[in-house]
Amino acid sequence: QDRRVREAAPFMAYGEFTGLAPMSTCGVWPVPPTTTPHEISVNGLPPILVVSTTNDPATPYQAGVDLARQLGGTLVTFEGTQHTV
Repeated sequence: QDRRVREAAPFMAYGEFTGLAPMSTCGVWPVPPTTTPHEISVNGLPPILVVSTTNDPATPYQAGVDLARQLGGTLVTFEGTQHTV
């Protein structure tokens, strides 16, 4: 499926800020998190679209599911293996 996405949207190629690059930064960041996951509540937001990748090596898919639910947004699930879409 990753190949099909790259064919349909070549501008989304694995570059410095997309694809596998964050694995060498976000995934191995040498500083522990400063906060724990928490509920988000914001009033007056416009419609929110959250995109979450199923096998993102740096951000769990469930985090996107939770964020969309907490913000009352719409979730787009991308079946892939990279960080971001």
